[in-house]
Amino acid sequence: MKSTYGYQLALEGPRSFALILWCSKRQRAVSRSTTEAEFVSLFTSLFTEAAPLLEICQQLITPEIVLNCYEDNQAVLAIIARGFLKLRHLSKFHKINVASTCEAFNEPDVNAEYIETLN
Repeated sequence: MKSTYGYQLALEGPRSFALILWCSKRQRAVSRSTTEAEFVSLFTSLFTEAAPLLEICQQLITPEIVLNCYEDNQAVLAIIARGFLKLRHLSKFHKINVASTCEAFNEPDVNAEYIETLN
């Protein structure tokens, strides 16, 4: 069964929070694990919405704007920290590049942080 993923993008300040967009979609291929499904979701949201929006905001508002990605799967964060993943399934069936995702988080203005899943 194909996984359903979702994400939201918001501008957040010291005393403000403005939701820009949210999305919920089915993945194009079946993921073999929760970690794989979460990584596909992170890749998709990062490269289709978040990174382009970050670039626009940095040009229009201020270059100091930072992208914080909150992830509730610690295995995904470990993959980002290591910089690689030995799952060919991701590139073959989901058409995503693990290395480019890890490179994006090496940039000083893109961060990945753990957030606990609420029950």
